[in-house]
Amino acid sequence: AISSLTQQLTASSLANYTFSSGPSLFSRLNEIKTDRSYWMSLSSLNVLKYDYKLFPANQGHRTVRIGMSSAMLPLADFLSRDDFMDVATEFIQSHQLDLLVVMTVFSDLASVGAEGAKPELIREIALVGATADMVQALYAYLQGYNGGELQMTALSSADGCLKELIVVAAKQGNIKASRKQVAPILVDYFESLK
Repeated sequence: AISSLTQQLTASSLANYTFSSGPSLFSRLNEIKTDRSYWMSLSSLNVLKYDYKLFPANQGHRTVRIGMSSAMLPLADFLSRDDFMDVATEFIQSHQLDLLVVMTVFSDLASVGAEGAKPELIREIALVGATADMVQALYAYLQGYNGGELQMTALSSADGCLKELIVVAAKQGNIKASRKQVAPILVDYFESLK
């Protein structure tokens, strides 16, 4: 299995990486997963598809479809891509989403000071939707959720209306709140609007 996987990987976009035994293959793949240059090499569509999950919220007469993608690169690097809005629009339409959420987590290499110090982890979140009212109301809800538990701070450089989609982005100070914690908050929000 390792031999077959190694052959497939060397023929793909991971051709620059070397693999050998099972444990080193696992370690290397884990390193690649957090390598910013790897994430930057992916197309915008592949970033959205890489770790994507759908969360439906039942509003009685209709279901709100929330798509959540996780990535390991700064939102600024992703949202500023020339094709991001076109790809996000197509992704939302093809998956019939009411809301696309992009959650990122990455290491802030600039925070490494003393020798041996680990880089600070940064978590960011972008809410992408077709209506400003919905996106801004949801952002306000997340900001105030449970007394500010998520510790949201707006990223003004990424906020605003881009083409036909509205994007609101924030740094999430509570880095422990991953998609597993945030998705139920989003679902509860939309289900409370019945």
